[in-house]
Amino acid sequence: MAQVSPEIKTMFQQAQRAQSSGQLDVAQALFAKILRLNERLPEVHFHLGRLEMQRRAPKKALKHLRRAQELKPTEPMVWRLLLDALIAAGDSRGVDKLLKSAETAPLTPQVFRELEMKARTGNRSGEANLGSADPAAFQEAVRLFQSGQAAEAAEAAEALHRRHPGVAPILAVLGASRAALAQLDEAETAYREAIRLDDSYAEAHLQLGQLLQSRRRFDEATPLLERARELMADSPLVAKFLGMNYTDRDHANSALPLLEKAHAELPDDPEAAFALSRCLFALRRFEDARATFASWAERPSAPPPHLALMGNILNELEQTDSARAFYERALAARPNFGPGLSGLAWIAHHSGDFDLSAKYFAQACESGTIDGRLARNYSAGRKLLEDDPILPQIRAAYEEGTEVPGTRADLAFALAKAAEDQGRPAEAFELLRIGNDTLAERFPPRDRLVQGLNERARLTWRPDTAPVDATDAPRLIFISGMPRSGTTLVEQIVSSHSTVTPGGEIGLLNGALSDRQRLAVVEERGLTASELRATAGEIAQRARTLAPEASVLTDKAVLANADLGFAPQLCPGSRFIVVRRDPRDNCLSIYKNRFADGTHRYTTDLKELAHNYLAFLKGMEFWREAAPEAFLEVRYEDLIGDPEAGARALIDYCGLEWEEACLRFYENARTVRTLSAYQVRQPIYSSSVGAWRKFEAELKPLIDILRDGGALEEWD
Repeated sequence: MAQVSPEIKTMFQQAQRAQSSGQLDVAQALFAKILRLNERLPEVHFHLGRLEMQRRAPKKALKHLRRAQELKPTEPMVWRLLLDALIAAGDSRGVDKLLKSAETAPLTPQVFRELEMKARTGNRSGEANLGSADPAAFQEAVRLFQSGQAAEAAEAAEALHRRHPGVAPILAVLGASRAALAQLDEAETAYREAIRLDDSYAEAHLQLGQLLQSRRRFDEATPLLERARELMADSPLVAKFLGMNYTDRDHANSALPLLEKAHAELPDDPEAAFALSRCLFALRRFEDARATFASWAERPSAPPPHLALMGNILNELEQTDSARAFYERALAARPNFGPGLSGLAWIAHHSGDFDLSAKYFAQACESGTIDGRLARNYSAGRKLLEDDPILPQIRAAYEEGTEVPGTRADLAFALAKAAEDQGRPAEAFELLRIGNDTLAERFPPRDRLVQGLNERARLTWRPDTAPVDATDAPRLIFISGMPRSGTTLVEQIVSSHSTVTPGGEIGLLNGALSDRQRLAVVEERGLTASELRATAGEIAQRARTLAPEASVLTDKAVLANADLGFAPQLCPGSRFIVVRRDPRDNCLSIYKNRFADGTHRYTTDLKELAHNYLAFLKGMEFWREAAPEAFLEVRYEDLIGDPEAGARALIDYCGLEWEEACLRFYENARTVRTLSAYQVRQPIYSSSVGAWRKFEAELKPLIDILRDGGALEEWD
């Protein structure tokens, strides 16, 4: 962007994130707010045009794109999208007019040729410009490749290339043939030469992007696939491969609209369905992922990776028996298939059978599949001493970089636990730092998450709002606090009651509020009565769907306490429990653990972690003053110190009759899917209290910020 104020830059970044994640109303409101401050920003007009194209409203897009073109006439992306909008709107006269103006515009000849081709082909390009080459000979090379005769196709393409060295499509066929023969370096060379000869030949960009994607060179593949998307905006194949690339690069929100398009236009393509389901899984939309892929995974011919994905989906939906069946099918088709063994290990771990989980993990290791996440869970359930049979394989995978992609940080956390168990705290903390730095490279810390959640709630909460009418939904017990504060222990105690159904980390309250709050903050207003009624209805409906037979349902959502004042208004009869813990132990436990990709990014940096903890305390101060009757605060150390008194107080606050089972919570057979799955299977122990002292020197930057912020006054 041009030189703009920090306020505009921040709003622009927020708008882009909202747009990429599908929050179009929020994005539009932010872009409009920017334009009220500075109307002469072509980037904002361009993104508003893109937004309207996302909504399939090309006529509305034209106004913004024409203004962007006026403000920045040298930008090719603006011309391309403006032409797309004119074609989509059916404005042939506008297309002709745009091409005429492009003749004298400050554009390169190559961009002008692209616009001409796009207009001529109806928003498609990538035509095979064969120059002087014989079309029949070219088609014969293509036929040989498509019929599986890769060696013959390569020979034919080589001969054509010698006679016509400047023809990009011939090189693309040569590249495809070399790739089919596993001559990947030669294939890459051919594709790159094709692009050098004709950068507007979309097929070469697409094929080279696919090749690099298959070689796990995701960052290199991205610009090639994005260029193919510019040249063939309507191609479902391009959408599929670019969406797969975005998913592999942890940009699932950006991938989703592309993969939805690919799946809709390629309904008979199992890979398109597989890619969309993977993306939905990454976004934790497990039910949608199941619906997308179930029919494909149930086919007898489904390959092991497809079966394992379906097992993962069903595992997250807590359909354990069905998940196990898919993993076993994958293993029947391919014995010792690592993801199948890993899936069975996850099921055993979540159900509390840690010995069986370790057995499957060991088998997966023997097959060559070292899943860092399982290694981390394996380390959590035992002391990792030097004679541990799996520790050498974990170390070897870490040293050689042979772990499952995306799980290197988890391996570092597992080895940190081993170093701590063996009495080497300095080495342990260095491995923790490496693990967190690895995560920070993939998911850079940004914004102060907790502060943002608090501000959003404070700005949109209206204390004078009357509670909605009671519904027939389950009565809700919300359990919240900072991650690793003891919320899973509290839920395990409460859900051991015979009348309570455990929900786990559902996120009913903040999930239903968040989008409405974002829009209200941008528009500088509180939530309206109609928005609150809609939110309440959404919460009730989802609770009924998740637990149709439940009378009382727990929802353990960390940081949902930012919205706790809304609970009495939206969920009559609900209870809200907030768990707190010594900030030093709490922050250390956070730093020692790995959260879902892209979530809780502040946890990888000690200073950011400390500032977010202070923001948590500030948020609680607000609710203590604004809505003191809306919640109960529980100190983890008090619960550990006197378990029976603490458990009785929790059950009484929830309006339930005391049951002895609540004191034997560790016998609760429910599935536990949080980082505390091992700990809550054990009777209450106090070894984690004061654990920060072993790392006091390493934690000094965090402790100093906490002390200066007053967080340690009641704990020192």
